[in-house]
Amino acid sequence: MGLLQGVGKYDSDLYSKLVKCMSSQDIQLQASQEAAWSGFLQYFEQNGTADDRWGSCTNVSICNHYMENNATALPGDVPATIYEPCNYVSNVAYYRVVPQLCDHTGWTMEQADVRALIQGFSALAFGSSFWHGSHTWLGNQADNRFIDVISFVSYQAAVASLPCNSTDASCDIIKGLNATKSRRSSVISTQKLSDMLRTTNVNTWLKQMTYVLDMPQYFLTFSAIICNLLNLLLPPELVDELVSALAKAFNLPPQDYDFITTTYLPTLRRATEYIKLNKAQELSLALAGTGTVTKLMYAFLWQENVFPWPLFKKPEVNKIGAALMPWVNKFANFLTGFVHTDSDFQNAKNVYPGDSKCRVEQPHSKWHEESANGLLDLVFLCDYIAMLTKQPGTGQKDGFAGWWQAVTTLSQQDL
Repeated sequence: MGLLQGVGKYDSDLYSKLVKCMSSQDIQLQASQEAAWSGFLQYFEQNGTADDRWGSCTNVSICNHYMENNATALPGDVPATIYEPCNYVSNVAYYRVVPQLCDHTGWTMEQADVRALIQGFSALAFGSSFWHGSHTWLGNQADNRFIDVISFVSYQAAVASLPCNSTDASCDIIKGLNATKSRRSSVISTQKLSDMLRTTNVNTWLKQMTYVLDMPQYFLTFSAIICNLLNLLLPPELVDELVSALAKAFNLPPQDYDFITTTYLPTLRRATEYIKLNKAQELSLALAGTGTVTKLMYAFLWQENVFPWPLFKKPEVNKIGAALMPWVNKFANFLTGFVHTDSDFQNAKNVYPGDSKCRVEQPHSKWHEESANGLLDLVFLCDYIAMLTKQPGTGQKDGFAGWWQAVTTLSQQDL
C-alpha cells in the first residue's frame, strides 16, 4: 500500500504491533488476513468471475461510488488495477484500531467479544480495501457487510446483561434485533467470517456471506445503540422525538424505523426498568455518548453518500475538513475520557501511507480515518453501557476516575 502512494516501506512498528495483537487473540487471524489478501490478488488475476468482472460494478444504484476515480496499477508482482488509490490505502486506519483494542484494560465485555472485534476490524480493513480497489460486486458486499460485524458485536456486548424472556420473543428483539427469528451470536458469526477468509476460495465468498453474516445491517444496529444510550438518560417522550429526527436525518429504512419505534423501544424499556443511574453516572454517560457521536457525525459528513452535498467535494472544504480532524478528535476525547494509546491516530498524523495528500484531496478517505476513530470510541461506549446495565449487585460505578485519567493522559500526549 505504501508503494501505491510512493511512500516506500510504511510503519514497521505498527505492523509488529498488529501481528502481536492478532496472535494474542486468535492464533489463526494473521493467516486469515494473508489468505484474504491472496484472494484479492487472485480475483484480479482471473478478472473476477463471469458475473462480476474486475471494475464492472459501475451502476451507482447498486454499488456506491465516490469522488476519487484514478485507476492506478498496484506496484509489485501482481499489478492489480486499483480504482481509488487513496480510498484503498486509507483503510489502514481500521487496522490501527486493532492494537488499541489489545492495549485497552478493564473490559466489562467478555474476552470473546474483544477477540471478535479484533477479527471484525481486521476484516473491515480488508473488505473496504477490496471494494475501493476492485469495483466488484464482491468487494461492494465486503465493504458494506463487514462494518455490520463491528457494530453488532459491540451492540450485543452492551446488552448482554439485560434480562429477557425467550417465550415472548423479547430475547430475539433485544439481543438479536429481530422479532421473528433467533440470530446466531455475533461472536460465532465473526469467527465464521474469519474462517471463511482463511479456508475457502475467493470465488465462494459472495455465496457464503449470506449465511456467515447472520446479523442486521449497521444502520439498524447503530440505531439500537443510540436508543440504548438515550433510554438510559432521557424520558421516553424525548427519546421518541430524538429517534424520529435522527431516523429522518439518516434516511433510516421504513421497516427499520417501524421495528425500532413499535417493537424495540417498548421492549428495551421493560428490560431496563431496574436500572437507576445516579447523577454522576448520567453525566459521565452523556459526555461519553456526546463525544462518540461527535466523531461519528464528523465522519459521516465525509462519507459522500449519506450527505451527498456538493459542498463537501470542494477542494477548499476538503482542506479545511482535514485540518479540523485532530481538533474534532481532541474535543471528543475531552468529552468521553476514553484512553487512546495511539496519539498519531488522534492527531491525524501518519495514519496511513500518503495520508497528508489523500486527506486534503477528497472526502471519502476522511470517512475511513474518522469512522475508524469513532468506531473505536463506539466500542468503548458500548463497554461502558455494559458496565452500567449489569444486573443489580454486580458492581456499578460512575466512571469519573477513568474519565479524569483519560483527560490528564490526553493533555500529556496530544494537546
